[in-house]
Amino acid sequence: MPDLAQSNPDTDLTLGLHVSRLADQGATLTGRVPVVRFARLCDLLVGSGGDVHITLRFTRARRRRAKISAHATATLDLSCQVCLEPVRCEIDTSCKLLVVGSEEELLGLNKEEDGIVCADDVVSVQTIVEDELLVALPMVARHPGNCALPVATAPDNVDDEPDMAEARARPFADLREQLSEHGHGGSATAREQT
Repeated sequence: MPDLAQSNPDTDLTLGLHVSRLADQGATLTGRVPVVRFARLCDLLVGSGGDVHITLRFTRARRRRAKISAHATATLDLSCQVCLEPVRCEIDTSCKLLVVGSEEELLGLNKEEDGIVCADDVVSVQTIVEDELLVALPMVARHPGNCALPVATAPDNVDDEPDMAEARARPFADLREQLSEHGHGGSATAREQT
């Protein structure tokens, strides 16, 4: 059986993949998928340019279940959690998934086995790889070494602004006057009367 990666190294992996047929052939597919095709992943990125490089190997496992071994690499732009500027992160992840036909079969897998539900024998690369890419993202993206915190700058018209330091120093300074004007007091509190 021919290795599809050798006959076509840039297979269009954006199409639906027929899992059983590929597993019967023992096929290996290699290709690129634009990052923009991974919607949930793009929600966490600064930009959605570039490609995810993917290798998929299809085999048969116990009980003739199709098995997918996936490997994905990508260079992704995340937001640095220190300086808030873009930081480029290299992602390299792999997984092995048994293909099952229902949620019940998925729940019946051994603890050490991962699976994917594929009821109609066609699955997309995004379904296979996106969760693995999400899990592989760093918990806290940051530049290597020490990057500077963002510096807050004062507006150009500082002289036109009211002096907020005085207003903040005594926020309740006029409260007694306002209460007495509205008929809520002006008399001493119960504690002061005793």
